[in-house]
Amino acid sequence: KRGAERWRRSAPEELKPKLPNCAVSPSPVTDGSSVYVFCESFGLVSYDEDGNERWRMPLGPFTAAPYGMGSSPILAGDRLFLLCDMDTGSFLLAAQKDSGELLWKKERPEVTHGFSTPIVYEPPQGPAQLIVSGSYQVAAYSAEDGEKLWWVSGLSWQAKSPPVIHDGILFVHSWLASISELGPPTTTEPS
Repeated sequence: KRGAERWRRSAPEELKPKLPNCAVSPSPVTDGSSVYVFCESFGLVSYDEDGNERWRMPLGPFTAAPYGMGSSPILAGDRLFLLCDMDTGSFLLAAQKDSGELLWKKERPEVTHGFSTPIVYEPPQGPAQLIVSGSYQVAAYSAEDGEKLWWVSGLSWQAKSPPVIHDGILFVHSWLASISELGPPTTTEPS
């Protein structure tokens, strides 16, 4: 029966509600046989296809007020990647997807909170890269060891949408204006 619930599990710890973002806003990811979940109140958890817990990785505490965390875990090959951009203590990590072993973790001290999920880019030559849209810059990290390979500055302080690559061109959206800075609406008369 398609669409039927096969199993259900509670979060490892009580979910602490945050407004206006939910404590489980990040989307789970699957490789077809395992599911990987990021819960803000706990960290990463992996379940098998029958809902049995495979491994867990406690993370946090997280400091992304007032909205909470929004980036989702992603898979590439045998690795699970997670971006945690927060008010302080931002980082990007890679874990072995079957064991949960932490492979590397890179601090991102130049970054404040954001909600963008990274993407994996496999260039024609060279190893896979994680393209990360974050505070004030878009950057690429080596999927192998987390080395920061390149970056372009000039973005706003809070990234929300993931980058997109199409026909070899990278598209990044970054804009944020404070309501108090916008002032009253204005109109421009045609000349």
